[in-house]
Amino acid sequence: KTVTATVITVTNAYGMVTETGSGNEEIEAVNYFTYKFCSARSPHPIGLNNVAPCVSSVNVAPAKIDPAGGIGARASATITMNDFKGSDLNGIDPYLSGRTYNAYETGLFWSKWRARNSNYENYPVRILSGYIVQNAFARENFDERHYVLTSMTATNGVASLKVKDPLQLISNRSALAPEPSKGKLLTAITSTATSLTLEPTGVGALYPASGIAKIRSEVVTFTRSGDVLTIVRGTNNTVATDHSVGDTVQICLNYDGTKDVAEVQADLFVNYAKVPAIYIPLGNWKAEASAYISSNPNRLITTPTKVSELVAELCQQWSHKLFWNERSATVELSAIKAPPASANQLTYEKNTMELTTVDKPDMQVSTVFVHYGQFNPTKKKDEIDNYKVTFARVNSDAIARYNSNNTMVIYAPWINSDNGAAARRLAQLHGRRFGIIPREVTLTVEDKDSDVWLGDIRQIVHPDICDRNGVEVATPFEII
Repeated sequence: KTVTATVITVTNAYGMVTETGSGNEEIEAVNYFTYKFCSARSPHPIGLNNVAPCVSSVNVAPAKIDPAGGIGARASATITMNDFKGSDLNGIDPYLSGRTYNAYETGLFWSKWRARNSNYENYPVRILSGYIVQNAFARENFDERHYVLTSMTATNGVASLKVKDPLQLISNRSALAPEPSKGKLLTAITSTATSLTLEPTGVGALYPASGIAKIRSEVVTFTRSGDVLTIVRGTNNTVATDHSVGDTVQICLNYDGTKDVAEVQADLFVNYAKVPAIYIPLGNWKAEASAYISSNPNRLITTPTKVSELVAELCQQWSHKLFWNERSATVELSAIKAPPASANQLTYEKNTMELTTVDKPDMQVSTVFVHYGQFNPTKKKDEIDNYKVTFARVNSDAIARYNSNNTMVIYAPWINSDNGAAARRLAQLHGRRFGIIPREVTLTVEDKDSDVWLGDIRQIVHPDICDRNGVEVATPFEII
């Protein structure tokens, strides 16, 4: 029999709270508490101590990999629980001894929990699912999936919790790179001015000692002393122009080719989307990039841009995928590459209970155009005239095979004009991956094959996958 346990690890801040001169709260102590809930069954499993049996359903939507490279679909789940009358929990509620009421007579658990944890967003949540053996809970019989809490409701005696994987943090509207700058021009400057002063007073402290900035459509380099910037005008193929009082002086984000794609992605995740670094196995990322991605991205980002957009661009232009692994609680980076020469097989005699296969003609590509070497970083990324070079890969065999020429156009601001090898590699990977109509297989396996997981490669052997003579062909597929 299956049982599902939901574990919510909650960070609460207790202790003396004092007001500082700036009006910020100073937290003197932080305690960590874990609430545990499980599905209601009788008898209650041995080993599930201090666990409330109130879970009525758990619906999991796993992550989905984008075969073309990208961040795919987020993993998510909805947990429904029955609300209940209960005592305030000793050891979690620090004010228990001072309560002057009977907790069983004042509201329900989840209604009070929501009121006491108004900052619940992004609390870590773990969902355990597996088997109870001889009415005993044993952790090794359970799979564990990791999420963060995004929203909840508690009404009419029912609580509903919605959780997503931590990759959802990169989709926050406030996750922008570079971050919006606060400095503005104190006075107007002409097209020949070599310095400017920022306002409000003291805002210069938020700017680096030197760097690159954008004022409207002009890019400048600068060195700073206090609120005064000494500037070099009209850099990066932009034109020096007059600027007015109050124009924003925006700090630019410059990736100059000294960081590999793993380091750039980690910088966007951790420093701009605020994804906890514990979820980023940077060593594994760098090893994958070193093995399969031969050069480094270059780009000057002049306007605060959604991190999710930048991450997706990098995935496409540097041919890799990112997805959340619920089991390991890490974000996986996997380069788009040829399948291994051999892989474990799933056969219809031993593994597959149901299998359907369908062709995906909409994904077939015969010609790939890559526009690279962005000329002016302040202009839109999808303007052909804003790129110095175009590389075209034409698969004449595919055109003849399908009597059509399906094209893919990639605007690649992350590839500079000197890196033609990266543009060719990008076109070749997509052209080879999708030159022949891809095939998608949906299959059901037995529980004994539960080690099959997202991102794995398996060779599938089935009568529906055969050659022209009807002979089964062991064919590699990626679990997406």
